[in-house]
Amino acid sequence: MAAKKATKSITESFTQPDFNSTKFGQVLHYLINQIGSRATVGRTVLNKVLFYCDSRYYEKTEEFLTGEHYIKLEYGPVAEHFGTTIKELIKQGKITETMIRENGKIVHYRYNSLQEPELKHLNAEELDMINRVMRELGEMNKDQVTNYSHNDIAFKATKERELIDYRLVFYRTAPFSVVDTNE
Repeated sequence: MAAKKATKSITESFTQPDFNSTKFGQVLHYLINQIGSRATVGRTVLNKVLFYCDSRYYEKTEEFLTGEHYIKLEYGPVAEHFGTTIKELIKQGKITETMIRENGKIVHYRYNSLQEPELKHLNAEELDMINRVMRELGEMNKDQVTNYSHNDIAFKATKERELIDYRLVFYRTAPFSVVDTNE
């Protein structure tokens, strides 16, 4: 299968999108409400699900879902505002965070939603994409989702600790792409 042509040249400078903290918080709270209590879902899985919600929505619509910036780190794409948004959701009484320790070391974080998430800033198309990504990746554990993300061209083409350029999604092939290249 041939790679899709980018609608915007990857060599042109790219301005990172404006971050929409309200929308990002709603998406993160929704994900925690839907899959956060699963034993395999913690920070790593949530970060990857967020990345694929944002990047696949951009690939499909050329519009930004939350405008979050994702950084390439050892275990895959990480949302720049994940930690601050989690703290804000905890402060607002919307979620809880539990640290799982083994031999005195934190090995996992679990999240639980305390109330139904507000979704008023998300439209039907955005929710559909979020639900599709959750169905596909929400059952994976951190090792599976990390391996999956490491094979994505958007991750591979980015240098360690750099922001992932959203335009790289236009070079995706199956199973990462949401656009049928045979159309």
